[in-house]
Amino acid sequence: MPSTPGGPVMDQPLSPELLRKMNAYWRAANYLSVGQVYLHDNPLLKKPLTLEHINPWLLGHWDTTPGLNFIYVHLNRKAESRTDCLSLKSQTGTVQPELSYA
Repeated sequence: MPSTPGGPVMDQPLSPELLRKMNAYWRAANYLSVGQVYLHDNPLLKKPLTLEHINPWLLGHWDTTPGLNFIYVHLNRKAESRTDCLSLKSQTGTVQPELSYA
């Protein structure tokens, strides 16, 4: 099996079930992120959305969130297959996260 500095390269495509789960995780993480940034109330949208539910000001950096959530879903998969520690360090507004293996 070919290898990279981060470990072996996968030689088999991901199963449709794993891809479905990863996609569901990514969509749920993005939904929660949007709710945290934009919604003041009614996060589960149990009532029709109104202006009163929207934050009067933004409380985060939505532009970096989908990409970071994408990285998280793939790193979670990678971390499950490793025995050592894997961490991702990022800061609010930072678009260049740091990946480190311990």
